[in-house]
Parts: sequence; structure tokens; C-alpha cells
Amino acid sequence: MTAYLRAVSGHDATTAYTFLAPQYPQDLVGDLQQFRAWVANMGNLQLTDIEPGNTDTGLDEQYPPYRDLVEYAVTYRVTFTNESDTDTSGAKTRFFVVGRSRAHNVWRILSIGTGP
Repeated sequence: MTAYLRAVSGHDATTAYTFLAPQYPQDLVGDLQQFRAWVANMGNLQLTDIEPGNTDTGLDEQYPPYRDLVEYAVTYRVTFTNESDTDTSGAKTRFFVVGRSRAHNVWRILSIGTGP
């Protein structure tokens, strides 16, 4: 999650996209071209807080074949070059669900949302 945010902050959309679970990226951020445009519109992103989220969410059933699922509340400040109804500058909190398919596999972002 922090590597994803570092990549987004560094305007490296291609690397950031690789941290998304292959099954879910279009649900999370659209296709790679849309994601690149969104990242390019971002002026600055500063991570301010990461807190463990709700641990009793029934996540295991929602994201097969992933396991070891964890939810985090991530707070950051962002500026956008061109603001819109969906891209507004300021403090944001997003809820990330991360998981992995096997014990030693890489963690992937399965969900990014505005509420738990």
C-alpha cells in the first residue's frame, strides 16, 4: 500500500498499477490509460496516517482466492492540477483492502474505497 502511494506520488502510474490485484484493477481505477491520466493530474500526494481498519468485515468471502486480508484507513493530502467533481484537492481518507493468494506471495490491493 505504501509502495503504491509512493509510486502514485512519484507520478509512476505503471508501477503503481502493478500493486493492484490483477482481477480488480478496472473496478478500482479504470484501465491503465485512465489511471495514467489521473496520476498525471495529481500535483502532490503526502501520506499523513495509516491505521488498521475494521477487522471483522467478512473480507475472506469477498475476494477469492485471496487470504490474509487486512483493511487499512489511509489518510493523505493531495493536490490536483485540474480539479473536478471527483478530483478535489485536500485531505482524504480511503480504505484499502490488501491480501495475498498464498503465504509467501506479494500483497496486492484488492479494494480502495471511501468507506469501510
